Amino acid sequence: MGSKRISHKIDESLERRIHWWQILALAILVCGILITVLSVYQQDSSFREDLLIKTSIVKASISTNDISTLIDYKEDVTHGHEELVSVLQEIQNINDEIRFVYILDMRKDDSIFFMADGEPPESPDHAYPGQIYHDAPDTARLAFETGMMLVDGPYTDSWGTWITGYAPIIDPATGQAVAVIGMDVDASNYYSMLMKGSIPIFGASIFLSVLIFFLGSTQERILRKKLFLEASEKKFHDVFEANPTSMVISSIEDGSILEVNTSYLRTLKYSREEVIGKNVADLEIYSSPEIRVELTKKLKNKEQIQSEEVTLKCKDGTILYGLLSATIIDVEDTPCILTMIIDITEKKVAENAKSLNYKRIHALLQLGQMTTATLQEMTDYALEKAIEITQSKTGYLAFVNEDENVLIMYSWSRSAMDQCNIVEKPTEYPLESTGLWGEAVRQQRPIIINNYYSANPLKKGLPEGHVKLFRHMNAPIFSGDQIVMLAGVGNKDEEYNKTDVQHLELLMQGLWSLIERKQTNEALKQSEGRFKTLVGNIPGAIFRCKMDRDWTMLFVSDKMKDISGYDPSELINSNKRTYNSLIHKDDQEMVYREVLKNIHNKESYQLKYRLIRKDGNSRWIHENASGVFDQNDNLLYIDGVIVDVTEQKQAELELMESEKMLNNFFSQSLIGFFFMMLDEPIEWNDSVDKEKVLDYAIHNQRITKANQAMLDQYRATEDEFIGRTLYNLFKNDLESCRNICRQLFDNGHWYTKTSECRMDDTIMCVEGDYICLYDDEGKILGYFGVQQDITEKKQLEEINKNQLIVSEIHHRVKNNLQVIISLLNMQARLFKNQDSIKNAFIDSQNRIRSMSLAHEKLYSTNNVASIEISDYVSSLVNHISQIYYSYDKSIKINLDLDNVYLGMDATIPLGLIINEIVTNSYKHAFVNRAEGHISISFKELDDFYELIVEDNGTGIPENFDYDQSKSLGFKIINLLVEQLHANINIDTSKKGTRYNIKFTSLN
Repeated sequence: MGSKRISHKIDESLERRIHWWQILALAILVCGILITVLSVYQQDSSFREDLLIKTSIVKASISTNDISTLIDYKEDVTHGHEELVSVLQEIQNINDEIRFVYILDMRKDDSIFFMADGEPPESPDHAYPGQIYHDAPDTARLAFETGMMLVDGPYTDSWGTWITGYAPIIDPATGQAVAVIGMDVDASNYYSMLMKGSIPIFGASIFLSVLIFFLGSTQERILRKKLFLEASEKKFHDVFEANPTSMVISSIEDGSILEVNTSYLRTLKYSREEVIGKNVADLEIYSSPEIRVELTKKLKNKEQIQSEEVTLKCKDGTILYGLLSATIIDVEDTPCILTMIIDITEKKVAENAKSLNYKRIHALLQLGQMTTATLQEMTDYALEKAIEITQSKTGYLAFVNEDENVLIMYSWSRSAMDQCNIVEKPTEYPLESTGLWGEAVRQQRPIIINNYYSANPLKKGLPEGHVKLFRHMNAPIFSGDQIVMLAGVGNKDEEYNKTDVQHLELLMQGLWSLIERKQTNEALKQSEGRFKTLVGNIPGAIFRCKMDRDWTMLFVSDKMKDISGYDPSELINSNKRTYNSLIHKDDQEMVYREVLKNIHNKESYQLKYRLIRKDGNSRWIHENASGVFDQNDNLLYIDGVIVDVTEQKQAELELMESEKMLNNFFSQSLIGFFFMMLDEPIEWNDSVDKEKVLDYAIHNQRITKANQAMLDQYRATEDEFIGRTLYNLFKNDLESCRNICRQLFDNGHWYTKTSECRMDDTIMCVEGDYICLYDDEGKILGYFGVQQDITEKKQLEEINKNQLIVSEIHHRVKNNLQVIISLLNMQARLFKNQDSIKNAFIDSQNRIRSMSLAHEKLYSTNNVASIEISDYVSSLVNHISQIYYSYDKSIKINLDLDNVYLGMDATIPLGLIINEIVTNSYKHAFVNRAEGHISISFKELDDFYELIVEDNGTGIPENFDYDQSKSLGFKIINLLVEQLHANINIDTSKKGTRYNIKFTSLN
């Protein structure tokens, strides 16, 4: 029992001791937390103070006069605004921490707006001049009111979450803030950043708390055996391993490494096997072996080592900067050194970059002030600064020609000139002849050579006497896509890196911008001179005015004096003599109303009104102007031209009279006039799909104006006709429509004859002459046409054409019949001694002759459909008389013929009948007689025609049977009478023979 009580007391004492150790550990942890909070507060204050310093530097680089000029609009502010924006952009570019730099101004209504922004105009985050800053924090307004430099944030606006430094620009005359410079730092991860900076302290406090707890636990471990000891060791190892701070435990005697955590290995890029058991000095982790010796000495002397800055070297040779804290701990009763390292490389690099950025900005500011310096002075200065910023020993600068194939050396550093022993230094180097230093131009990128002695196939050797190089870096400088300069530096003690490239490029890019600006300013001066000359030669006065009742002039050219008699100085910003007071009183209200309407609609306008000159005379004025708006559609001012058009006004009156006459001619003309316009202008060239364009034109080209003659052609009213498309007019022949449009668009005008569809869907033939109408860009707007209905003319031409064809046919038939007659005549000659056969050939010739004569009459006249019978019969009988003419007989012919037209169907049979009867009379009626008489009569009676042929010859015997006659002549007559559907009567009761034939019209 006694031993149990003692054990229990020991346990109670042990518990009390453990509780005290725990309380102590907790107290240290709480202190660590408080120190961490204090550190966060100090970092926040330091950050804000640093931001104020940066903002004040920016403020110092901004001219109050430039700001006042922008506010007062005392002169052309474009150049001044561009200068401010350029400065802001450069400041924004040199420091990656700064996201936005801008200048704010405050209106009378206390609204804050952007005066200038360092963000490029093409950026979606760009704020244009005059844009209202709706999310402006109250601190910005407070900066205007108090004139104090302030820091605000983190706060959130439409651009993001920021901490912003505000620096008011004070007007020395009034002591008031005329503008405020704002500098935004991204604060989206601000608190994480602050905590990151306090992690070493917090980690150390955790470590000490754990260490104390571990020491307390050690007491319990000693008393509670090895198992508890192992558990405590594991807990320590877990905390040690998980700590984000790089930690290493090494022997205080020989420096061998006993333990490291993962953060240490990751930071220095070693594996555990490569460091455990190795000596710190052998690994060459510290930049100097003496650092380890000095640390050990301090610890042995019980000196505190807290956040000392050291330089470390990683396994791959990379240099790191760290804050080192160290203390002596016992590990298994052996004193060891616990070293904790916080990586501050990024911060150190940022500080160096900040210093270099400041130097570069200072150099650019100095360059910007070298307004009277020569180009050589500017390039020499920039080169020396580039050497200083990159910590180099030598350098050069060359310009590149437009073809990028020749380098023109322009500047050498002073040190290079001192060391160079080349007697004749060339200034131009063909790119193809250059070695390594030309690769930056060939590859269009920066080139770094940190070991110039190493073998390289691109090397071509240095000239004798050239500066010796062991390191070299150069970079091409661009203007757009064109390389314009090549800047190079060399012989830096340390290796060149991307930061050096960045500083060299930014400085030289800034130099080129200044060179371009210098060239631009010189060109601007020349341009301003040309502008003044141009404005002086314009026939009118150029003006810029406010949108107020007085039309307050902000600018007006010298031509105003010629127009109004007033000098421009009498009108610009004048309350005594306003432009509105020059406008005729009867026109003032009209002018204001029309301008207000067009400005409201954001449209340009043209006005004509009367202006009273200084000498009291009235002149007619033509004003062409438009409003100028900002990106918020706020009207800034009105720009325009005023021209004296008094003489033109008289010409307009005459033109109106002329137009009236033209309109009368248009409307009263008997020929159709019309305009056909496209819904939208079209392009017609080889770059467009012409078939698609034609489709569009056919369906979207409409009648917009037409005279009465045009309406009559289409049998339409004006309401029906206006708006009709080519498709409506050519729906019966769209292919013809496409061809006409193609010819018209190809040639610009076209004359054609075509068929179109009237409103009643009947087809008409039109003859038209058309000409394209174009806009200023050469696009086709539509066309103007003159056309007439030639349907009747076309029909008449078709009839004439058919008549010509038929006439030609008759002519050919007649010729063919003549050939047959000739053949029969030749055959008849073969039978000279056989009269019956010869006479048969002659009779056949006469019959064919009668038909040939009919065809001859048809083709020799204009009427190819019918023959005038009296002429035909006269010619036929005359021909028969000539054939049977005899000197010993006198046969008289009497003709009584009506002027009657018969078709070929009646004329040919009728002619053959007359031929047979008259021939028969000549051959048989007057045998053994010296004279005779033949009468022929043809009459058109009420509903029939009557042919009577009679002679006073011997006559036909009374017993002659006409119907049963075997005579060829009578057979032919019978056949022809049947063909005519005629009635024939042969009368031989009197002396001679009388034939009476009656028939109706075959038509």
